[in-house]
Amino acid sequence: MAVTIPNLRPSEWAHIARELTFGQALALLAVVSVVYCVVDALSPKSRQLAKIPSIGYGPIPIGIIQRWYGTINLMLDGRRLLQEGYTKHKGSMFRLSGLENELIVVADQGKFAEYVAAPDSVLSQQEPVNKLLAVKHTVGILSATSTMHAPLVRINLTQHISRWVGAIREEIVKSFDREIGIPAEWTEVAVADVIPTTIARLGNRVMFGEELAKNEQHIENCIGFTHDLIVSAFSIRVFPAWLQGLAVRFSPILKRRRLVDKVARPYVQARLDAVAAAGGGQDADVPDDMLTWLIHTYPEELRTVDAMIETMMFINFGSIHTTASSFMAALYHIAAEPDKYIPALRQEFEQVCSKDGGPGGEVITKQMLGKLVKMDSILLESLRLDPPQMASVHRYVLKPFTFKDGTTIPAGATLCLAASPIQNDPEYFENPAEFDGFRFARPAGQDDDGQSERMYTVNTSLKNSTFGHGRHACPGRFFAVNEIKLLMAELLSKYDVKLIPGTKPRQMYFGVTTVPEQKLKLLLRARR
Repeated sequence: MAVTIPNLRPSEWAHIARELTFGQALALLAVVSVVYCVVDALSPKSRQLAKIPSIGYGPIPIGIIQRWYGTINLMLDGRRLLQEGYTKHKGSMFRLSGLENELIVVADQGKFAEYVAAPDSVLSQQEPVNKLLAVKHTVGILSATSTMHAPLVRINLTQHISRWVGAIREEIVKSFDREIGIPAEWTEVAVADVIPTTIARLGNRVMFGEELAKNEQHIENCIGFTHDLIVSAFSIRVFPAWLQGLAVRFSPILKRRRLVDKVARPYVQARLDAVAAAGGGQDADVPDDMLTWLIHTYPEELRTVDAMIETMMFINFGSIHTTASSFMAALYHIAAEPDKYIPALRQEFEQVCSKDGGPGGEVITKQMLGKLVKMDSILLESLRLDPPQMASVHRYVLKPFTFKDGTTIPAGATLCLAASPIQNDPEYFENPAEFDGFRFARPAGQDDDGQSERMYTVNTSLKNSTFGHGRHACPGRFFAVNEIKLLMAELLSKYDVKLIPGTKPRQMYFGVTTVPEQKLKLLLRARR
């Protein structure tokens, strides 16, 4: 039976509302709530999702209340719920209640392969990022709807790593000299502050030009943009989608975007003018970097200062946040056992340099960085234990998606992988709770095709999904990993490092996100 709502004017609705007593208003609210719960429970989406086991939803058998309870539970205790779901439903999947929608967590290799291979028209890789960071409001419409920059990061940037290794190393040396100096005795250093600054400088130098990399206000804005974006996104996500556009006005990201624009606009405009003067081709006076590639790649209507700055800062966010947190996670493990790891890492680096680094071993190349197997192992092991996202490879369901076993995931849910439980599963890793820095440096067996089974940080899989997997794996992971290796090699070549006695990094979690330690200082001194 259809329900017809009277077609009344707003003033007539207002009059009715004024005439209601408190008891009548309360009764009306109760009726509306009950109707909503019934309609919600009977909806095709809810019926389909109800077939998938839920974790942490609470005891009250009313869908909307269960989801509210489950969302609060997930935000406060996501790590435990994720592990509980994996333990109970390994080989299948289970549900968690997220802020915007329900998370369907896959705990099976076959199902993982199925959904990763799905077309973008069915499962979207971009939409989970848009929701997590409220990109439309915090960064801009272009970043929320376009991925034109991704092939430039994946192909052009990766192909130019060899050309930029020398410049990256030079920037690292200058930054360490400026920020740390050469302490003769053990000195407390806020390395977690030094590293983002260093990454911002070297990233901007090779991607957007040396002039911007030297501008201290721009570097401060890049680091502030990263922080303000995260804070703003999490603060406005508690509001419904229709209110987020208003809520963002009270967040710090809009002020930061204005500061970014003030510094970067003249520089970006000058580059646009230089490319235009070159007739759209490559001119000797135009730097061959990411900014120029963006100008050449974007259609004419997007070759604007606003579009370039928005894309530039979104790329900066990805390169600074993930690279810095990954580096610090590895360094904290090294600093906890310096005698075990530092001599071996130094020896490996020095052997590679003496063999392939030319006269005096002064030259470092991309190929040499690829031979730092022990350093790669330390990084991969730290990401195994401390992944930035405990559930990874998120895909938003645009159209109903059906697995081979007949299970259908309705539009509006999000699929993801139980990454952290898998990476701590004794079926895949011996003594998984233990940090074994050289776990992946030891000789490995071979697969059925005769290929080495040794895992590397940049090679994604079910057991290594920090950078995603499949055709949408992080396009900048090759650049980021080489950055981290150069940073670590220079730091350990120049300094002795250890934890301050009685301290250790704190592990904090929000939902399925790992919140990196940001306050812990380390003891550093000039290498002896």
